[in-house]
Parts: sequence; C-alpha cells; structure tokens
Amino acid sequence: MRRRRRALTRLPCPNRANKDLAELSSLGHFLKGSSATLGFLKVKDSCQVIQQYGHKLNLDGSPEPDEQICLSKITEALQAAKDDMAKLETMLKKFFGEGSD
Repeated sequence: MRRRRRALTRLPCPNRANKDLAELSSLGHFLKGSSATLGFLKVKDSCQVIQQYGHKLNLDGSPEPDEQICLSKITEALQAAKDDMAKLETMLKKFFGEGSD
C-alpha cells in the first residue's frame, strides 16, 4: 500500500512547469498494472485515463492535440485515483483491524 501511495505522489503535478506528458503516461501505465493486479478497478480506470491522455489520446483512442485538455483530464484522474486509494486504505485498515488491540 505504501509503495502505491509513493507512486501516486511521484506523479508530477500537471500544473507544474514540467508538463511531461510522456512521463505521466509511463507512470499511469505502471500504476494501472499494479492496480489491476490487486483488483483495485476504480484506481486502474483512473490510471488508464492518465496513460491515454499522457499519449495525447482521448479514451476512445482518437487523437487529442490540445495539451491543456490532456493536462486537465490527467489532473482530474489523478485526484480520483488519490481519493480512491484513500478509501481503499481505510477499508483495508478496517478489514485487517489495523490500529485495534
């Protein structure tokens, strides 16, 4: 869980000067695979969005030439992935009884 959280925080903020869509796509791909393996389907779906728009592609595979739209979609998907990971962490802690004696 911690490794995944670190990977999510490694994703550069799309609003920073370093707007490297290829890097965002690569990290989205990495997280998509990890999420799918663990069965975290909502996180996987958000990571798919990050990967697609990082390649300047809409979700249907058609080209999206506007980098600002791509960055906006990536920002939304990144926030969704972070929110879903926080929910998963809470559920897993409850399931495994973490914090209780």
